[in-house]
Amino acid sequence: MDDNKVNLLVEKKLLRETQIQVDTAEGGEEALKLTMEKSYDVILMDHLMPKMDGIECFRRIRNQTEGRCADTPVIMLSANAEGENADLYAEAGFDDHLMKPVSGAALEEVLLKHLPKDKLEGSEAEDVT
Repeated sequence: MDDNKVNLLVEKKLLRETQIQVDTAEGGEEALKLTMEKSYDVILMDHLMPKMDGIECFRRIRNQTEGRCADTPVIMLSANAEGENADLYAEAGFDDHLMKPVSGAALEEVLLKHLPKDKLEGSEAEDVT
């Protein structure tokens, strides 16, 4: 999830050669709707977005009573993902974080770390929002 369409396109292109199915959301409300409808293996989330920032959206996903992603690993994406912000993301409960702009190698590393092992070996497409 990212409010910047260019960032969504870049992240989607980085995953183009994989079997990962990618759903995108341009904001927190759209992401919350998706997490009510579908289960995801990993969620990539931008921090600074209008209306609802990534931390608030993350908290709401974790607390959705009818949601399907309460236990899904959520990776924070931010241009300020180091130092105090890294501590903030860890304290908020994010599973990991990546520095923007995201490199293919860093994205691959974090996905290999958080995707279910059976999905890495299997032939089914993965879902990432």
